[in-house]
Amino acid sequence: MVMDVQAKPSTGADVCRGGSVPGKVQQTPGGVARNICECLALLCNSDILPASARERLRPLLVSVLGHDHAGDMLLAHMHSLGLPTHAIHRVPGASTPSVSIIFDNSGELAASVADVAALEEHLPAVLRQHTADIQSAPLVILDGNLSPEALLEAAQMASEGGVPIWYEPVSAAKAVRATSALHMMHYISPNAKELISLAEALSSGPGRPRPTPSEAHKSQTHPSVSLRSSAGQSSSDGSAEAFADGSYRPFLNQGADAVGKARNAIEQLRLHLCTVLHAGVKCVVLTLGHMGAALCTLSGDRRWLEIEQMAALPAEVVNTSGAGDCLVAGTLFGILRGCSPVEALAHGMAVAHQAVQCSGSVPKNIDAGQAQHRARAVLRSSQRYRLPVL
Repeated sequence: MVMDVQAKPSTGADVCRGGSVPGKVQQTPGGVARNICECLALLCNSDILPASARERLRPLLVSVLGHDHAGDMLLAHMHSLGLPTHAIHRVPGASTPSVSIIFDNSGELAASVADVAALEEHLPAVLRQHTADIQSAPLVILDGNLSPEALLEAAQMASEGGVPIWYEPVSAAKAVRATSALHMMHYISPNAKELISLAEALSSGPGRPRPTPSEAHKSQTHPSVSLRSSAGQSSSDGSAEAFADGSYRPFLNQGADAVGKARNAIEQLRLHLCTVLHAGVKCVVLTLGHMGAALCTLSGDRRWLEIEQMAALPAEVVNTSGAGDCLVAGTLFGILRGCSPVEALAHGMAVAHQAVQCSGSVPKNIDAGQAQHRARAVLRSSQRYRLPVL
């Protein structure tokens, strides 16, 4: 988890190198995994389930903070959400991880500087202290802000406990950190750039680890998953969506044209999808921004790439920071509520739809009932098809 310092120019102004412009600067809790936890907490708190059932949805965040004002603020925010904090460790002498983010006047990320030395130095040891939490969780979320060594170790912990893993790549540069652990991942949620980065790393590497017989058996015992715990956290210097054409535009051009463009994008990414799925990943949740998202799996005989594609709902984009994190949180929430993977992704897209229309990373007024209603509209756009494996 990190403290974000976000800056956005005023209307009519835009960022320029070597100068300052009028705008708004705000300090807000951030970090990919923390964003996911907050979104899950808000969905949980607004759900109509009995309190005992809602308790199963509450995530556990494993992270480190410094003994400073920023750390105090982040810890207090977690308490305000009703989330457990026993796995968040305070490190004497360390600075709380922080990220400075500058957006342009369209809401796109223009520049970012991340100070996350405390996470990189201390989190691996903290993860080992919570092996029992990781191995007793219904699902573990890992993100690309972990070092390759910590990612592999955390994935092995979860795999040895028979716990399914969701990997959020964070950015194209960081996505490749999980290359050696991909054979243990059940779900990954890349955008197009992150998918290409992963596939190219797999293709150029010396060879990926193959799943052991026990790992293969465990993966077959979790065709769908539920969520309580989340480990392996976090920084937000790449959490905004990056899409097939490298831009994030307002979701205004929907209908047959957008659906066709999404299918073309998926077909162009077919080789990369096949490469990642052949590495052992069970399901790729491919995000395509204004064109929507798709669930991508291999058929039982591994001869076909099976696609379930859905269109994004129309929206006026205000801020893209946190949209991908909210999509992941909403999808996991749907799975836990008993939805099929397709229904769960529609739920995640409904939550992300609300996220891009607010100024913060996570909308404060997220409501589980409203998200479920919007998810029905997303599902009406669903298209299922298959492509030959390359």
